[in-house]
Amino acid sequence: MRVRINYAVEVEEVLQEVERIVQASSKRLRSKINKLDQSCAGLQDEDTEEAIEDIISLRKELARHDQALDDCYAILQGYIGLLDSSLQPNNPEEGDSDEPPQTKDG
Repeated sequence: MRVRINYAVEVEEVLQEVERIVQASSKRLRSKINKLDQSCAGLQDEDTEEAIEDIISLRKELARHDQALDDCYAILQGYIGLLDSSLQPNNPEEGDSDEPPQTKDG
């Protein structure tokens, strides 16, 4: 069973966190692919059961990695949105100004 975990990081750490998630996912995926490569080499010896198990395992792993990459995509979309909004000039509403209201005399 999979559960979703939410946590917060400082804005300055967002890109590092996404990089960490992608690298961890990539490392686990490479390991599964290497195992599958070894199993496929065993097909010459008709070791189909191990190959089938490894294919099933890799497919499950791919689904987990797809979810991790989707999370990274959403994080980066939010990060870009945050950066874009922080670059927009603030248009304070009338009366929201930090300056004191002017009187009719000047």
